[in-house]
Amino acid sequence: MDVLVIGYGHIGRPLFKIISEKYNAVWLDIENKLISLMPFVMHVCIPYSAEFIETVISYHKRFRPKIIIIESTVPVGTIRLLWREITDAIIVHSPV
Repeated sequence: MDVLVIGYGHIGRPLFKIISEKYNAVWLDIENKLISLMPFVMHVCIPYSAEFIETVISYHKRFRPKIIIIESTVPVGTIRLLWREITDAIIVHSPV
């Protein structure tokens, strides 16, 4: 199973290290590196901001994961807003 970790900071880095021990995993941070992977799971480990929802949607459009796990601390209702926009993936919130 291919896994993508968005954000390589305090949460994303250790999460990536654990996941990559068992799965084919790559990470993506601020730089826009070329990734040919089509992940089954995408972990989102970026800080919440006014652009958070648009950012997650754009990563979903780019990589088309089947499962999106939001690891970030987000306001109540954020996942519901993502559910309205992303209908072809399972989205869950697992705050660290």
